[in-house]
Amino acid sequence: HLSVLDHDEKEPVSLPLPVWLPQQLVPNCRYIDFNPMPDVEKPKDLRSAEEKKKMVHLESKRLQALFNAADTQKDRVLFMSAVFTGMREGELFGLKWNDIDWINSQIHVKRTYNHRRFYEPKSEASKRSIDVAPELVKKLREWRLACPRNELNLVFPSEVGTPEDEANFLKRKFFPTLVKAKLPKIRFHDLRHTYAALVWEQTKDVKYFQTQLGHSSNKMTMDTYGHLMNKTNKDAATRLGRTIFGDNGSKMVAETKKEITPYGVTP
Repeated sequence: HLSVLDHDEKEPVSLPLPVWLPQQLVPNCRYIDFNPMPDVEKPKDLRSAEEKKKMVHLESKRLQALFNAADTQKDRVLFMSAVFTGMREGELFGLKWNDIDWINSQIHVKRTYNHRRFYEPKSEASKRSIDVAPELVKKLREWRLACPRNELNLVFPSEVGTPEDEANFLKRKFFPTLVKAKLPKIRFHDLRHTYAALVWEQTKDVKYFQTQLGHSSNKMTMDTYGHLMNKTNKDAATRLGRTIFGDNGSKMVAETKKEITPYGVTP
């Protein structure tokens, strides 16, 4: 059982723990003022096929519609940053200006902001340096000049200079922008999936793919995004044949088909 301090009660409330929750994830020797269960990820082998089907990748035309529908410069740059870097929502809310390496065009992920608190990234792999496209660097430079000063030096502060509240941001900013852009209701996390699909299409490098996403192992990457690689593997086999045989490979396949005679049929 997990003790959670209920706002309406003077005593902590005891909640049953799911059988799949790893013991090391359970907070020990202290009370917490929020329910951590929604943020706990199931082990990869317990993720159903239905959960993986929920992943949505937006194509270029829809991404342009999303960016153009943003009401403010901050929202537009925030959406672009999610798509161009694959950063998680809490990582973007915790991003500070001194985390950006303007010379090397990289963003260093050093913290995340969730449940009104700053935390270190959930794993060492999550503490990563993400390569940033020139287009996003340009937009970030423009936003830096327009961004209101705030004590925390946040890149995407709220209207009062504090870190953005996730629920408030989704309700007041993200979902209305989807409606305005005439896009289906997706999760903010689907912008990360969109980044993953685009990066894989461009690089085909599993290790680079893994480190940019902040995954702790290749297995995690394959379990989550292996479906993106299936078509690539088939294409690789086709390219291999063309590399060895050149244009003659296609002729060999055609000639082989001509030589095949259906069983029981006399030519």
